Amino acid sequence: VHAINWYGYNDSLPVEGNLLLAGITGSGKSVLMDLLMTVLVGTEAAHRHFNRSATGGQSDRTLKSYCLLDTKREENGVPQYLRQAAISYVALEFTWPLRDAEETRVETWGLRIEFRNTAENQGHIRPFVCHQALTKLDFLDGDRRPLELGAFRHRLEKEREGRLFDTQEQ
Repeated sequence: VHAINWYGYNDSLPVEGNLLLAGITGSGKSVLMDLLMTVLVGTEAAHRHFNRSATGGQSDRTLKSYCLLDTKREENGVPQYLRQAAISYVALEFTWPLRDAEETRVETWGLRIEFRNTAENQGHIRPFVCHQALTKLDFLDGDRRPLELGAFRHRLEKEREGRLFDTQEQ
């Protein structure tokens, strides 16, 4: 699981076999569940269900609140965010055994989400697929900041056997 600038997460989390998410209230279990759902079903479908695993119903969480890190405070009716702009990467890595038990097929599926300022509500979403495993550093520049679109496209398509798409439908 890759979660770069996804609410309070900024790391890659290795998962093998079964996974149990456990923790006290507010520890980030639902945040990870929403990341999984966002990558698997897309931002539109996932948004209708953000935080449902915790609340059982509709929540005020949005893609924007996850990427810009909503502080849960308002000033003059305007939500306040910790980040004024953000590039977020959310991705899942899958491994399948091939016919020869010695070989495996690895793919990383994800989304590059950019909010250029707090006034934007939709953000700029670019799905991607990579036919190999990625690491946290594949999403970061030399200063350990999330890669700009051109640099990410180059890394993904020229160096990592991947493809960046214009729309989620692709």
